[in-house]
Amino acid sequence: MASGFCPSVLYNIAEVANGNAPGRKVQISGFLQMLMCCQDSNASILQNTYDGGHYKTATVKYRTRPLTSIVQSEDDCDINALPTYSEYTIPALSHKQVSFFIPNSTIYQYCQDVSNMRSVGQPPTRIMNEIYDTFIDHVNALLGSLDSGLVTSMATQFGLNKGSNSTLTFLNINQNGDTLNLQNGVVQLLRDIQENEICGDLCIVGGGIWSGYDMSLAAQCCNAAGMDLSRIGIPRFFFDKNTQTTWGTNQIGVFAPGSVKFLSRLKYEKEAFSGQQGTSFFTTMRFPVSEFNNCNVECLNDLTFDVQFKFIDCPTTVTVNGANQTQGPGWQVIIGIDYALYVQPTNLYNASDPLALTNGTWKYVVGNSTYSGGAYGGYAGY
Repeated sequence: MASGFCPSVLYNIAEVANGNAPGRKVQISGFLQMLMCCQDSNASILQNTYDGGHYKTATVKYRTRPLTSIVQSEDDCDINALPTYSEYTIPALSHKQVSFFIPNSTIYQYCQDVSNMRSVGQPPTRIMNEIYDTFIDHVNALLGSLDSGLVTSMATQFGLNKGSNSTLTFLNINQNGDTLNLQNGVVQLLRDIQENEICGDLCIVGGGIWSGYDMSLAAQCCNAAGMDLSRIGIPRFFFDKNTQTTWGTNQIGVFAPGSVKFLSRLKYEKEAFSGQQGTSFFTTMRFPVSEFNNCNVECLNDLTFDVQFKFIDCPTTVTVNGANQTQGPGWQVIIGIDYALYVQPTNLYNASDPLALTNGTWKYVVGNSTYSGGAYGGYAGY
């Protein structure tokens, strides 16, 4: 029988295909995963700005690093500097949400198991299995849109790479196995980390050629020059399709610890703003990583969304994809998140400082062509 209504035996596609069912194939969100895994965004002090559903404007104060040129050799009482603070205002929040509606008239026609109740959210509420399964499908779409928004926000905020003195450096990973090239490829990347004076473990986000290179690391060993690139200490990599259309084909971003943070505000996490209010129940729900067969969900278990369960008890005119329709009785579910991307400003250092215009982030465009010369600088083709 068509439309998913109950015949003699009916299985949900998720029961058959498991993690490869359409609704259980998680949206790839490598940049957001990097923000959660490498940048410890949930523990950031900046999250205090949105504590308990309330929110306050916030700024970060900083002083530029003193220049070595102000150091003097004379023993006197001259003043070499008058230190002052600069301030950076935390970006305004953006919003993402997705909403769906399931009429009771449809639920009546399904098998009985879809109306079985389960407890979800914090604070908990009871919802039907059918609503929960549909929630999983739609929160997955919201995840992909959230990652895309963060990738777009990052696109214009990369800093300077002092290794090449450029905001975009060509990185050629095709190496001549008979030589030990210390001016190009992955060695160049490690040298750039030194030139940018980075402390701690960096992470890389992107796709394209670099993704293929990352896959090959496990099979690499000694070349004719005696170099085992699998032991060279390549930074951790997170694959993200969105970067290839937004940052550029075969481009990757490199991120130092603390250089970027994912910020989110939960409106329904405290008693005053959650629970039953009128015909709606307000709660928060973590991204249901267990429903996606642990495929591409690393570090997303702490990602939390606001959720509103709204019962429409009488036929009501509502807007569906821009058009007015009459719906009800039934349940409307609204899943949303207020968020921002914090990126360190590029004026952290004095214009005469060796690190001027850097902020702990930079980009490469990765190539895989035979090249025997020295290191590339800026790459004008992108």
